[in-house]
Amino acid sequence: MERRFRLEWGNLAYRDTGNITGAPVVFVHAMSFDQEIWQDVMSLSPDEYRLVSLDLRGHGQSDTPPLPYQLEDYAADVIRLLEYLQIRSCCLVGVSFGGMVAQAAASLRPDLIVRLVLSNTATKIGNFNDWMVAADEARDFGFTPENTMSGLERLFSEEFLASSPLVEPLVQRRMDRCVEGYIGCCHAIAHADLSDVSNKLIPSTLVIGSDQDNITPPDVVERLAATIPNSSLASISGAGHLPCVDAPDTFAELMFGFLGIR
Repeated sequence: MERRFRLEWGNLAYRDTGNITGAPVVFVHAMSFDQEIWQDVMSLSPDEYRLVSLDLRGHGQSDTPPLPYQLEDYAADVIRLLEYLQIRSCCLVGVSFGGMVAQAAASLRPDLIVRLVLSNTATKIGNFNDWMVAADEARDFGFTPENTMSGLERLFSEEFLASSPLVEPLVQRRMDRCVEGYIGCCHAIAHADLSDVSNKLIPSTLVIGSDQDNITPPDVVERLAATIPNSSLASISGAGHLPCVDAPDTFAELMFGFLGIR
């Protein structure tokens, strides 16, 4: 059941499922998506875990506060939720932009975040000008079937887009995105650079990449893993930028293996 946590800027939507007394695993989604992208992975969880997912500000069922946003704002929201739920230590899992949020949160509260799973992410994603153009185009044109499908073609393989029953609902959910939330995220990513953060991260970390990822390709993910002091690297074959969606079985096997159950 989806719940709401009241912050000074509005409501943050989240779910708290699984074993309430188990070890907490907290999931942070990618830009332009919401917590639904974690459902297939979470459904494969062993019974030992408490599973928490959330919609970032400006995404899903969470409210959209006034712009602008910084990466640290998203990280602070995650930390506030952990404190509200009285989670004293957890594994924080983030994909793409969610992986940047996870890095920032872990750097702020290594006492709360004792393990990290960073999927298809980096210390910096894209470049400033491209994100500014994306924000301007969203403001001017909104989300159309054409630009929505074009976005998915950068995220997933041709095979997945041609055959998966998930494609139609993914298109619809992205069409329903909040334009202001998307613009806020573009600005946050454009200004975000974790180069001086990742090399100081304390938590034990699993870094996951995919061989068909065009956004954070394997060499980028490898550099991130080499930067983080206590990290290991895994790669998923045949998956795109969001393996939690197009390869959930392999993702879950890697993640829960890292956590010591599988």
